[in-house]
Amino acid sequence: RLKAALHAACGKICDQLQIQSNITVDKQVVAAVGDVTFQQIETFCQDLDVFSK
Repeated sequence: RLKAALHAACGKICDQLQIQSNITVDKQVVAAVGDVTFQQIETFCQDLDVFSK
C-alpha cells in the first residue's frame, strides 16, 4: 500500500509539472521515479535502523 501511495503521489507531482512546464511525462518515467524514490526511502530506513543501535 505504501508503494502504491508513493507512486500515486509521484504521478500527481508529474501531472503538476506537466501543466506548469508544458511538457509531457511518460507513465514509464513516473513509474521509474516512484521506484527510485521507494528504493531511496528503504535505504534511509535501513541507515536509520543501523544508526539507532
